[in-house]
Amino acid sequence: MPFFTDYISVDWSGQGRDERTSRYIGVVERKSKGRWKLAKIPKPRKGQIHWSRRKLFEYVVDRFSLNPTHRRILLMLDFGFGYPYGADREIFAANGWHSMITRLSDCYFRCDSDTPGRTAAQKTNARLPHSGPFRFEDRKFDFYTEHGIPYYRLTENFVPEAKSQFLLDPRIRGIVGIHTITGLSWLSTLLQFRECHSVRLDFRVWPHEWRGGSVPKGCHVIAEGYPKIYPIVRHPRSSSLTDDQRDALRMLNWAYRCDKQGDLLNCLNEIGSKHLSEKTQSRIKFEGWILGVPLPRLGAK
Repeated sequence: MPFFTDYISVDWSGQGRDERTSRYIGVVERKSKGRWKLAKIPKPRKGQIHWSRRKLFEYVVDRFSLNPTHRRILLMLDFGFGYPYGADREIFAANGWHSMITRLSDCYFRCDSDTPGRTAAQKTNARLPHSGPFRFEDRKFDFYTEHGIPYYRLTENFVPEAKSQFLLDPRIRGIVGIHTITGLSWLSTLLQFRECHSVRLDFRVWPHEWRGGSVPKGCHVIAEGYPKIYPIVRHPRSSSLTDDQRDALRMLNWAYRCDKQGDLLNCLNEIGSKHLSEKTQSRIKFEGWILGVPLPRLGAK
């Protein structure tokens, strides 16, 4: 029997401001008993056919708060859920993952520009030595060596073609740096909404807030996905989708099939495996991990 009752998958875009629509955002949903479908934008403006990150926030809050005692939703998002180990202290003067993404979002939401993600990276670089951590062009890696911070997260060492969350060079295809800044700011807002709002919103971010075992109905799970590692979906109905919608469908289809086979909860619980050293567990719970990438065995650096 599947662990989750519903699945939502989002191919992210960090383009522009949160309230602006983007044709690069793809959102697909599915129930454990039913067919996949494109998610509907909540209360769209007249003629609106594309999502914005703000509308996505409204949609997730609505879905997470609907019939809370009967549903358990998996939400997969296509952006990095963290930075390499030590970034909280050395870059954001913070202590821990929650504090780090709060500092990042505070900087992001103070940026009054059409490209707030890029502006937040520039402001962060400006207050740090060695030109800061965010790379807009090819240059030396002095910042990382001087501050003892890896350029890649551990999970990215196990994924072919993975890019660093610090990379923002527009000349390089597949950069993810802006996605990460906008995504973590969005996620930080959702976490603050969970703590402060009167609407019941119960969820855990995996693996940062994962305590192992199981979660009750009504408690949802948010996890990082990466479309390239999942099988391509070949389905007659997928031929009319955009590339971004197809990527969202790849993540959703993998999660649905893995859960249907009874393997998804085990995949989530691997974070507490005895095969991981305490050091590796701590690093993964800070940096995040791409769901579906095999975890390293004991002794991994």
